[in-house]
Amino acid sequence: MKKLLILWLITFSSVLFAQKSTTTSIQELETRCNNNRYISCTVLGGRYQNGEDVRQDKLKAVELYQTACESNHADGCLNLSVMYSNGEGVQQDKSKALNFSDKACDLRSEKGCQYYVKLRNNGLKY
Repeated sequence: MKKLLILWLITFSSVLFAQKSTTTSIQELETRCNNNRYISCTVLGGRYQNGEDVRQDKLKAVELYQTACESNHADGCLNLSVMYSNGEGVQQDKSKALNFSDKACDLRSEKGCQYYVKLRNNGLKY
């Protein structure tokens, strides 16, 4: 019985924590991004790109990824590369996509390197 009660308490507290974190996450992410915590800019960009907890705004996502990438956050560069490759929120530009994936790779992002190779294998050059 004790084990069931403990398990129930853990589950219940996890649900409460998850609900609290999603209701304040956008504001928290904006604050952190504005305070030079660039991983938050990348996460917030993803929220705007996908319309999670905010109105979808792909241009805003690009701006947030750009901020993160300029501050050497690899995932921001990778996401920016994908946006340029697909023409999401910006005019499609495969050359910029290649440059941003190259930067992500230089910043030691395995996914950035993989995406760079994928773009190169599709015939893209600088």
